[in-house]
Amino acid sequence: MKTITHFLLWLALASALSAGTVEKAIVQVYLVKGDVTLIELATGETQPLQRGDLIGEGYAIETQVNSSALLLFSNGSSINVTPETYLNIAEFSQQPYEMSVRNYALLGQDPSPSNTTLELHYGKVVGNVRKLTPQSKYVINSPTGSAGIRGTTFVYATITKSEAVQASQGNLQSTVTSLSVGEGVVELVVDGVTYTVPAGESKVIEISFEDGTVGELRIRVAEELPETDLLEADAILLRKLDDELLEAQNNQFLISPGGDQGDLVLTPLRTQDDPTNLDNVGQSTNFTNSPF
Repeated sequence: MKTITHFLLWLALASALSAGTVEKAIVQVYLVKGDVTLIELATGETQPLQRGDLIGEGYAIETQVNSSALLLFSNGSSINVTPETYLNIAEFSQQPYEMSVRNYALLGQDPSPSNTTLELHYGKVVGNVRKLTPQSKYVINSPTGSAGIRGTTFVYATITKSEAVQASQGNLQSTVTSLSVGEGVVELVVDGVTYTVPAGESKVIEISFEDGTVGELRIRVAEELPETDLLEADAILLRKLDDELLEAQNNQFLISPGGDQGDLVLTPLRTQDDPTNLDNVGQSTNFTNSPF
């Protein structure tokens, strides 16, 4: 009887969250695998990222080896933070809109003007950005350049974690940055040069850095490598993201909030033995009892 009561309480909360107006930009954590840390930039406080967490701008996510996180944004976009990656949500704002679907994965396009600026300090991200309104922007900045995105699927890689350590010591001499596009077109800017990358292609650029102060990267030479079809490893990542988003769209238990949630923490009840609550080695990834 207690379990039934908890479930009914969750249904009532889910109905309230899914109806109404989305008052602020929200990032909903859909999947967490392995060791992933949530960092509040204003305070420096850290805690394990958990499935069901709701966050916003001013937070960063750091993944370790064999770890990842799938984030659903209230503008319909999504990001898979791959292993050994540090991603900062520098800006995410959005005008209010009426929530008409069950969850953010079902949004076919940006429902209202939004501004997204992500800072990829190191690692690789896989993204799906729905068609944006003319007033919206979506940019990913990194130590090796920036990517301007409008309605596309992509894989963007900058310096690796080990290279970030070298950079912090003033020892990083060179690296390779890449951008692969599954659908749409993305503009990649490296050292002031804009490269247009169409669907089905990857752009790979070798970069040499000037000698500089510790932790500072100044590009000396950026050399474009020959045109290439979509890198196979990136094609696999794009297919995996498609599969995960399809799962999210079909997940009847996934309810995205449709109103002002205050401190952006969602903790309705659920059972600890839910099989979707496990990472890739069978360990529980959800200690806050999120609803999906």
